[in-house]
Amino acid sequence: MFSRVFGLHPMLALKELHQHQLKFVIYTLLLSGMYIAGPFLVAGLNARAGQPWDIDLVGLVHSTIGSDAGTTGFGFLGWMIAFGLGIFLLSDEKKNGTLEFLLATPVTRRQVVKAKYVTGMTVLVLNVLAVAVYLSGLVQFISTPYTLFDVWVWCARQAAVLAAVFSISFAASTVAGNAVSAGIISAGLIFGPAPVLLGFRNFLYGLGLIRLEYGLGRVLERIAYAADTLGSVVLGGPHAALPSLPACFLLALLCVGLYYLSVWLFDRSPLERNGQILVFGDTARVLQLVVGAAAALWTASAAAGNTGPLGFLLLVGTGFFVPYLLLGAGLKFVKFLFS
Repeated sequence: MFSRVFGLHPMLALKELHQHQLKFVIYTLLLSGMYIAGPFLVAGLNARAGQPWDIDLVGLVHSTIGSDAGTTGFGFLGWMIAFGLGIFLLSDEKKNGTLEFLLATPVTRRQVVKAKYVTGMTVLVLNVLAVAVYLSGLVQFISTPYTLFDVWVWCARQAAVLAAVFSISFAASTVAGNAVSAGIISAGLIFGPAPVLLGFRNFLYGLGLIRLEYGLGRVLERIAYAADTLGSVVLGGPHAALPSLPACFLLALLCVGLYYLSVWLFDRSPLERNGQILVFGDTARVLQLVVGAAAALWTASAAAGNTGPLGFLLLVGTGFFVPYLLLGAGLKFVKFLFS
């Protein structure tokens, strides 16, 4: 019934668990296992060294639920694991050549990608639930200002972030030739929109077309901060807070959309035979464009409001073409040395 409704193949899910069982065990030990058992292990080692047995469970609860930033130990490690898990579930198959063998069996491409997505997402959610159950027990038996409601609100907010990061990296891996390519695309999708939008805002401001305090300038700033939700959670900063519950609902909708997008992309882009670092043609040209655009955006941010429109355009153009040409010359020189 479940497989008919959602198009999942039950044997493929078992195959995923068996094939990646070592990764899943390691991820679970690092994520929920170390969070739960870590304080006890540290206290045991301290006791063997002659120090008093001391486990600060109150501090553990406060640092997890009370901290609004996702840069806590569990949040940071969970973010990195979700990012890597989304990439390697497909990239490992492409590297080892097992994906071609799998697709030769009587299963569809849609069933393959659905099984991988659901298996990876299940592992992440179960880890967050395990920590939430553990925290629920702690707030019941130790004196803290937090309640069960606070625990499960934290669980929903943390799970939404990890699920969104996993969905983005998984969607990128469906069209990438290998893990390096998938990582570059995923990082660009997570960290790129905010600086691009802010750079574009500063570019318009430098030309005298908008004001920063209100109107389009203010709208672009708000959109940039919203787009930076997943990036700021792991990097920290003034906006490094776990998303609110309404924002978590939007992230859940994003995950659903990325799930269907991943299925659609993988069904139409058989790139498992592609071993290029990037799948967008000339890798060197792509790197030149990325570096040049980043330099131009930085120049726009630094020069906005400090010069006239013509001088501003000259600075931004120079900021783009100089790194673009220098990187191109450097890559050609490296290629010449190793040819």
